Amino acid sequence: MENKYILGHRGYFDKAPENTKLAFDLALKHNFDGVELDIHLTKNNKIVIIHDESILRTTGVDLEVYKNNYEDLKDYNYAFYFKNKVEKQSLMLLEDFLDLYFDKFKIINIEIKTDKIHYLNIEKLLYDLVSEYLNFENKIVFSSFNFQSLILLKKINPNLKLGYLFDSMESLLKIEKDLILNTCNFLHPSW
Repeated sequence: MENKYILGHRGYFDKAPENTKLAFDLALKHNFDGVELDIHLTKNNKIVIIHDESILRTTGVDLEVYKNNYEDLKDYNYAFYFKNKVEKQSLMLLEDFLDLYFDKFKIINIEIKTDKIHYLNIEKLLYDLVSEYLNFENKIVFSSFNFQSLILLKKINPNLKLGYLFDSMESLLKIEKDLILNTCNFLHPSW
């Protein structure tokens, strides 16, 4: 993974609703090398692709992801807020994303959204899912603002590509330098 890549943030989210099939399709169509996407865990332990803990901003409906089953969340319109009129978009499972796009993108950055809610066993569930794909260790980067999630993934498989997201120098300096160097391959400042 020493090449330089251009990734679509949440897919091609300027041209399509973020973290939706349409956004990922457009990233592919416009020759992005890969995409960054965000994951949360539903009440029934399904890994879904969405940025926020709630579906309010993307659907107009105030429901929290972790308090609801995937089947209860999937059919809302996740293009509700988007600036341009596009066809309805459903909540996407990470499993479906990988089935559709794993072989099409050179790199996939999965951001584990555990900085506000640390979902029980999300790291193990995530690893079990992605490990079904051949050569996933060279294609997938796991990133998080929650350093504990990265440590847990490193314990599961020390060969994973891990990136620590931080929003300030203060948050970076709170973690011991050697721990960062021994855990992470990448540092991702969010400013």
